[in-house]
Amino acid sequence: MAKGLPDQTLVAVDDDAELLREISRSLSHRFLVLSTSDSEQGMEWVRNDLSVRILIVGQVIRSGLGIQVLEGAMQIRPDVRRILITSYDDLSELVQGLHCGTIHRTLGKGSLHGELMSLAAPGTQAPAASPHRR
Repeated sequence: MAKGLPDQTLVAVDDDAELLREISRSLSHRFLVLSTSDSEQGMEWVRNDLSVRILIVGQVIRSGLGIQVLEGAMQIRPDVRRILITSYDDLSELVQGLHCGTIHRTLGKGSLHGELMSLAAPGTQAPAASPHRR
């Protein structure tokens, strides 16, 4: 990677263009941020780019449910940290995802900026690259 550019990639998938811009603004100093509203494109990036360390997905997106995207990512790249963004009150899906390991963390849309900053804080480590792929 070119000097001065982040060597880790974050993929963000959501229908909300403003949310995707906020993620990029908040984290582009630490990660190369790839954002899309298309879950298929997001999964392609996760599948093919070994520098992807974090996948952030909205709970409900045009192409389905965010948890389904995270489940797919867990199958192909278990080393990628999976984060679900939510503003919904139905927590049963979230609890199940957290218990089975599909979701590493949730972020609330209402307090997103502060929570994104915690991802970029010095000393916060993104997962290391896995030498193996499933």
